[in-house]
Amino acid sequence: PDFDVRETERAYFLEGEFPGIRDQRAIRLEWVDRRTLAIEARLERRKMEIEAGKGQQWPVREWLAERRVGHYQRTFTFPGDVDAVGVRARLGQGLLRILVPK
Repeated sequence: PDFDVRETERAYFLEGEFPGIRDQRAIRLEWVDRRTLAIEARLERRKMEIEAGKGQQWPVREWLAERRVGHYQRTFTFPGDVDAVGVRARLGQGLLRILVPK
């Protein structure tokens, strides 16, 4: 996934795009060491059916599939030790925002 990374005197701010992921539990953050954060997620294509009325559903045949699905993985190594316990993350509107205190 694409990320923007910003820094202040007190923290790093990471903001990554995770379109289609609504459940924060679908994304996993894990510290590899004292300075390296790994981010993993899995995005699966949802099966689609069209409501035909009277309780019937029509199956849908895919013509084109351009959106990315599958396993996402990204790691970030910070230049110095960070406060892993103080990390805060939130997911909203397809964006994962992570605050990593120094």
